[in-house]
Amino acid sequence: MELVDPDLQYKESFMSSLEEKDLPGAEGFGMIGENFKNLGSPKTLEEYIQIRKDHSQGKNLRKDWVSASTFWLINEKCFIGEVTIRHELTEHLRNVGGHIGYWIRPSERQKGYGKIILKLALEKAKELGINKVLVTCDEMNIGSRKIIEANGGVLDRIKDSEDEDRDRTMYWIINIGS
Repeated sequence: MELVDPDLQYKESFMSSLEEKDLPGAEGFGMIGENFKNLGSPKTLEEYIQIRKDHSQGKNLRKDWVSASTFWLINEKCFIGEVTIRHELTEHLRNVGGHIGYWIRPSERQKGYGKIILKLALEKAKELGINKVLVTCDEMNIGSRKIIEANGGVLDRIKDSEDEDRDRTMYWIINIGS
């Protein structure tokens, strides 16, 4: 199991993951809905990969966005999930999004992949020079909270989200070492 740069060699399994949007438990599915629209609603996987590559290099960012590296979790050549590591925090990210956002395809949830993707993302964050990582989730998302805590997350606060229906939990993970 590894984190890799998005790559067309995984096109078939990545595209099949998008067909899982209607499966039970697919709520908050990363590629569908607002997240996808925020990227400009790319028409092809090639376009999506290029957008992610540009963002990792700080190119073609929206005015309020920061550079961010995206990786895919692959298990035996099968796409399992995606993680994005923001290289710095804006005021908004300090209160809502944090450094790391990840999602696991619905058919692979509750199999331990969330814990693995965050662990590997923390290693990538360290490589990027991010030694203190903010990870957030909805207060009621017990699964995500357990994943964050299992990776060393220490609850800093629960933020009342005036703009959203859900409060956010804010966890810090200290990435010790170099």
